[in-house]
Amino acid sequence: MPRLSVVENIIRCNEKRNSSNTILWKADQSMKGMNYQDGKLTILTQGLYFIHCQLHFVVKECLKKKQDLTSQLNLNGKILYLSIQTVQKPENETNACKMYTNQHLSLQTELNVNDNISVHTSHAQWLNDDSGYSVDSFVFGAFMISENAE
Repeated sequence: MPRLSVVENIIRCNEKRNSSNTILWKADQSMKGMNYQDGKLTILTQGLYFIHCQLHFVVKECLKKKQDLTSQLNLNGKILYLSIQTVQKPENETNACKMYTNQHLSLQTELNVNDNISVHTSHAQWLNDDSGYSVDSFVFGAFMISENAE
């Protein structure tokens, strides 16, 4: 029977991105079974993991044309999970152009020792940084569901 780990590693958004559109995070607790550095969670124990990420975006400028907002979970530099959403000003909107949207990425996958997980987005400038907005709007975390014995 799989063993459920109740310890979850959650990290909060720290900075928008680096030059590769990798979202940089701030670990607000000690990491158990993982390390974090430069936008990457590194796995220390092989096993079955649940990975999740929540991002909240606000588009403050009027869009003249449709734009695809993409966010992805990468495993060792390769896309593991991709979310694509087309963003455009609603046709019936005559007032302000401000738009809000969320993207949630979550999956269960087998990970090996030294695997790196990172989150990337095409429009980091849209990450909502409105003052007074909850930091819980940006969450990246993982927990081990079961350990693989070798």
